Amino acid sequence: MKLPGEIDRTEYDAFPAVRWSMLSHMRKSPAHYKHALTNERKETSALRKGSALHTLAFEPETFGERFTTYLPSKTKGEGSRKAWEAFQESAQERGLTILDADEIERAEGMALAVRDRARDYIAPSKGRAEIPITWTDEETGLLCKSRLDWMTLHRLVIDLKSTRSTDERAFSAQAWRLGYFHQAIFYAMGVAAVSGCKLDEVPFLFVAVESEPPYDVALFEPCPETRYAALEDVRRLMTHLAECQRSKKWPGRYEGARLLKAPAYVLMSDEDEWEVNTREVR
Repeated sequence: MKLPGEIDRTEYDAFPAVRWSMLSHMRKSPAHYKHALTNERKETSALRKGSALHTLAFEPETFGERFTTYLPSKTKGEGSRKAWEAFQESAQERGLTILDADEIERAEGMALAVRDRARDYIAPSKGRAEIPITWTDEETGLLCKSRLDWMTLHRLVIDLKSTRSTDERAFSAQAWRLGYFHQAIFYAMGVAAVSGCKLDEVPFLFVAVESEPPYDVALFEPCPETRYAALEDVRRLMTHLAECQRSKKWPGRYEGARLLKAPAYVLMSDEDEWEVNTREVR
């Protein structure tokens, strides 16, 4: 079933709207946002592997249409360099992303673990993958867009993340530092807007999979307090962005000179240092 506000996936990239991957740069400064907006993001190994994981987890039947690998040596043997260059050109013409064989093997292992652990949510009969939606934010008037990793028939939004560790405390810190909670709220805002429901009526689930064997998978639901904290942050970022668009000014992190302090351990008094050392010994 198609959502209101859903557009064709081929139109999504060219659609002029705010998406979280760009808005997240406002956490640094408007100048960082403007630079990211006007400079194409370079493809990295992490992005390629992440895309492969998502495809194998949610749309494995399309993997062959989007990815390929090159098994012969790229440098050894007569004509190897030319053959590798020709393969790259051919892949680019066909719109294929090249992955090493071990990268594909790792992505397959992670995706298999994800589909097994989250089988109650991720299946063709239970939802849809890669849903591109657009909406207008009522508070700022900003046109927004998101592409949801997966949404179940019961409007549960699922986002897949690879991680070094599924330890709850480690992943929580990573999720706040990298803006995963904020991304979740941004997605929920979009679903609420196009569905006509309240924000707290859009449930969200992180599926976190470790990037090393045995590819442990954990399911995490952001708590209400964390959702609220992320919402406040996202609202602040969007309000700031709207102001920058109106003023056409894109400042950096700080305006004017600031008083710079040395790290806390440098400025620590002898008494404070003694107490810290005493606690470490104990």
